[in-house]
Amino acid sequence: ICHRGALIRQPAFRPADKAWPTVDATGCGDTFLAAYLAGVIAGKQPAEAGRFAATAAALKQSVFGPLTADMREVLRVAEKTLAP
Repeated sequence: ICHRGALIRQPAFRPADKAWPTVDATGCGDTFLAAYLAGVIAGKQPAEAGRFAATAAALKQSVFGPLTADMREVLRVAEKTLAP
């Protein structure tokens, strides 16, 4: 993520509690971008929005078709990765 000239690196989200299968990676980039923009619009700082987006993309790849989780569910899963 490039924000005001600063580069913010966001690694892929890896859940700590269980292994997630990769079922369908199609659309993960679109999911990341949409979730990132939703996070920014909701008032998150770029790094936090990036962590939220990485979590949404990970959830998306674990199911076939589009992401069906809402923002609250993504936040619930991302709790451990989001900075306080």
